[in-house]
Amino acid sequence: MKKLCACKAKNAHTFFKKILHRIFPPVELNTFFFFLFFLLEIFLRSRVDEHSRIIKTRVMLKNKVRTYSVHRETPKMAIFILNRGKNAGKPLRQPCPNCFIIYCKDENEVENYYWTFYALWKHGFFHPYLCGSVIEMLRISELKTLMRNFIIPALEKSSQNPEMTLKIKSTWELEKKIEQQAKAVKELRDSLVRRYYLSM
Repeated sequence: MKKLCACKAKNAHTFFKKILHRIFPPVELNTFFFFLFFLLEIFLRSRVDEHSRIIKTRVMLKNKVRTYSVHRETPKMAIFILNRGKNAGKPLRQPCPNCFIIYCKDENEVENYYWTFYALWKHGFFHPYLCGSVIEMLRISELKTLMRNFIIPALEKSSQNPEMTLKIKSTWELEKKIEQQAKAVKELRDSLVRRYYLSM
C-alpha cells in the first residue's frame, strides 16, 4: 500500500514537472542574466531621462530679474516685487526703493505674473524663504530659485486655465469691497461714540 502511494506521488510530481516545463521552458543562466540586465538598463534610462527633463524645465528662467535702481531706466513691461519687510514677495505696479524688477514681454504676461505673485504672497508662500532677524528680506538668488522651481510651473498651469487669473483677481476685488465696508462700519461706530458718549 505504501509503495503504491509512493509510486502515485512520484508520478504526480513527474506530471506537474512536465507541465511546468511546458509553461516555463528552461533557459540558460547567461540568457537569464542578459535579459535581467536589459530590463534594468531600460529602467535606469527612463529614470535618467525623466530626471533630465525635470531639471531642464526647472532651470530655464526666461524673464530677466534684477534689483531696482533709481539711476537706471525702468522698463514699461515689468512687475516689481517687494524684497524687504514682512510683505516681501508682494507684487507692485510701481517701483519702490526696495524691490526687484521682473521683465515681461507683453501686457498679458504682466497680468499673469502680477496675479500669480499676488496669490502666492497672500497665501504666505514667501515667508519661509525670508532671511534677517531684525528686518526680513528676500534675496534675489532665492527669488530666482523659487521662480524656476515653483512660480514658472504655476504660471504654466495658469496659462492652461485662463480663468484662474480672473478668479484670483475677483478675490482681490471682493477683499477691497469688504475693506470698504469695514471702514464704513468703523466710521459709523466712531460717529456714534462721539455723539452719545463724548458730546456735552
